[in-house]
Amino acid sequence: VGVRHPVLWFQSFYNFRLSQGYNLPSTDVMTGGCFKSMQAVCADRCRYDAMLAMLGKTELTEEEIGTMSIFGRRKIERDFRKKFKVGRKQPNKIFLYDVEQLHDKNESRVLQFRSDLQRYLGSSEPLPPLIKISPNVGKSNETIDICEGQHSKIREELVYIGSRASRWIREYFLQSEDVFVSSRYYFEESLRLWEIDPCSNKS
Repeated sequence: VGVRHPVLWFQSFYNFRLSQGYNLPSTDVMTGGCFKSMQAVCADRCRYDAMLAMLGKTELTEEEIGTMSIFGRRKIERDFRKKFKVGRKQPNKIFLYDVEQLHDKNESRVLQFRSDLQRYLGSSEPLPPLIKISPNVGKSNETIDICEGQHSKIREELVYIGSRASRWIREYFLQSEDVFVSSRYYFEESLRLWEIDPCSNKS
């Protein structure tokens, strides 16, 4: 299961939808749930903690739910509680990674990542180097720069979601014996970056 900094994920997916020729609404109306006109691009899609929690790898106590990005967000918290009550715990073990690990420039960590993934998959053969494939739909060259001022509202919400999701993953989800990561320290440091607006260090 792959995750990514919510701000970077949002920009990438928004631009992907633009490249497919869709006309999307302004980002400042995408701070909540998805509507049809949004083509599945909205802030709620970045609530990784809520999605991962559905796998049933944690106890989901009231204290735990209080740390999540859904807490206090009336409708989505209510819907989450309803879905979880009828959900079933998944017996599968989970290999969790941050997309940044796929583009890591540290060769030793890259080799470790492939070795860990090979072991998780139960493969007897070493995995080949990972390659990056960028979709090129070609219908439109229009893109947004998420760091521009008109996108500050969506960034603020995404950083809020990312901060809470990051904490929940580190403090609860990773404690499960069924959840595996590669280079745990590096992985957790990548998650901590979700608490920071990636545009804040740009002039």
